[in-house]
Amino acid sequence: IWYTSTMEYKANNISNFLGWLSFSSALIIAPLVSINYRHLDFNKQRYFKVAGTSLGFTAIALTINICTHGKSYDTKNVKDRKNPYNLPSIAPNTLFEIIN
Repeated sequence: IWYTSTMEYKANNISNFLGWLSFSSALIIAPLVSINYRHLDFNKQRYFKVAGTSLGFTAIALTINICTHGKSYDTKNVKDRKNPYNLPSIAPNTLFEIIN
């Protein structure tokens, strides 16, 4: 079962859109803004400012997207559980034991 609340779903979609928008801004808009068309030279400082800001927003959007991705529950072997209607949640100490 895959579960996502409506707020997480909306936040995931918005962060996905803004992430792609800022990433494409770093790749397409930053070089175009940095070209001085009158003298045909390239302004490095402007490029790094626009591209750095865009990539910063991309990193923030990626982090939000990962955190609001949803939860997956394993519903196999339901007959072996005492209460099949209670989906298990992972406590922090259990997560530590799973990693180690």
